Amino acid sequence: VSYALGISIVGMLTAEATVNIANPWQGLRFYPFNFFISALLISFLVALLFSSLGVLVSLRAEPARQAYQRLSVVMIVLWLLPTLGLQFLPEEWSARLFSRLQGANFQLVLIVIIGVLIVATIALILAALARFQRARLILD
Repeated sequence: VSYALGISIVGMLTAEATVNIANPWQGLRFYPFNFFISALLISFLVALLFSSLGVLVSLRAEPARQAYQRLSVVMIVLWLLPTLGLQFLPEEWSARLFSRLQGANFQLVLIVIIGVLIVATIALILAALARFQRARLILD
């Protein structure tokens, strides 16, 4: 989780440095404070979610390679398919989707996203705790 959060922070700071180097005449710019804190919180929650998912997957896998392969499939389904799906949406549907997103309340959307991430992470942690068997680890 800390590794993923560190990568997020470095990426955000690199993006800001790039913007400031590319546009020096606009003065020193940085993310709005609320946006930066929200991005850090969401990065932390996503890292925690995927770490929890990784633990849950590794509890069912025999070798580490099998756990990696299963988690890779999950990552493809959760990230790649929605990204590609948006590109292949009909023009009318994507225009309607983006117009709704532009009119959405940012704070409400942020609260919903954070809430969903917290609930999903707690569910995965509880599922991993329920499947964890210390005696099986000692005997294996």
